[in-house]
This record gives sequence, structure tokens and C-alpha cells, in this order.
Amino acid sequence: MLPLGVVLFDWLFWREGGGINMLVFKLFVLVVQFVLLPRHAAVRRSGSFWLMVGGSLFGAAMMAVYGSAVAALACMASLLMLLGYVNQPHLKLVLYALLTAANSLAKA
Repeated sequence: MLPLGVVLFDWLFWREGGGINMLVFKLFVLVVQFVLLPRHAAVRRSGSFWLMVGGSLFGAAMMAVYGSAVAALACMASLLMLLGYVNQPHLKLVLYALLTAANSLAKA
């Protein structure tokens, strides 16, 4: 999925501003998460996970509609929180998911 994501990201964002491309890429990331997570995974039964999925979709939709810097920040922050929570499902607070994602991003 990583090579496909890299090609999709390059195709969507090469010399382009944020907008509908952010929505398409976020949908790709969410679909990949649903495909890779088993149906019986504990994180899929968590209310925080579904809250972050909804927030990610809402942020991506607002990015497609408005395309502002604030919408881009909310879109990226919601994606980072979702990925942080998926990688550390024992987290109880959304803030800890954001900090975990930022730490992983800094290491990468």
C-alpha cells in the first residue's frame, strides 16, 4: 500500500494546492486503514476511533469546500490523530493520540 500511496500522493499534489485532492487522499488512507485492520480488532470497537474517522472525513470535506489554511491544518491534525490512535489503541485521550502521531512523524 505504501508505493501506491506514494504514487497517489505525487499525482494528486504535484504543483497543486489543497482542495479535492486532500479529500481523495484522506479517503485512500481511511480505506487502507479499514483494509489492514482486522474486523475483530479492539480499536474498531472503540468510540474514539469512530470519532476520529468522522472528524477526518469532516476535515477533508471542509478542505474540499473551503481550501483554507485552517481547514488544511484541521485535516492534517485529524489524520495524524487517527493514525496515532490506530497504532496505539490503548490511548484514552485524543491529545495522547495526537502526541503519539507527532512523535512518530518526528522520528520518520
